Amino acid sequence: MKPFTMVTRAARAFRPYRTRSEGKPFHRFGAMAFSLVEVSIAIGITAFGVVSLIGLLGSVMATSRQAKDDTVLSDIAKTVSTQLRARPFSAPSSGTDNSLATLSMAGEEARTSYFKIDGTPTNQPEESLYVCKVTLTPQPQFNTVTTNEVNLYEAKIEFSWPYPQRTSRKTFYINLARYDR
Repeated sequence: MKPFTMVTRAARAFRPYRTRSEGKPFHRFGAMAFSLVEVSIAIGITAFGVVSLIGLLGSVMATSRQAKDDTVLSDIAKTVSTQLRARPFSAPSSGTDNSLATLSMAGEEARTSYFKIDGTPTNQPEESLYVCKVTLTPQPQFNTVTTNEVNLYEAKIEFSWPYPQRTSRKTFYINLARYDR
């Protein structure tokens, strides 16, 4: 062999084509393309992975929706409980009576509130998603002994959604205590 044409095996491995002077065919057919069997197996593995991901998509969407509902409901419950805590326990001597005692005896319309999808209150039930119903229960064991005044209410804040089907429910409980004495 001539010294300038001697090619090592490593150098030949990087050349996709060979010359006639090496005495071998022009192309290495086995290394140039994938066979139909290899392509079919690759497509099958990819399809299996995509179908698995599509199957998980439904449960991911349901979990995401539940997390969003829980976040909005806890924000609404915080707002409602703050509004309840701001009310006086007993009826005032003059002016509008918005006390807890009056609310506990009010009809269901007065204790029901409607909220939109983002948690903002609305007066129209048709445009609401969440329905909030507040039930106040006096705790008689904490009443004042001499006057039998209520000193503690248990508030049940019950949510149902979507309006009007009300298929989902969540309930929060808080205690409202008299602190004015």
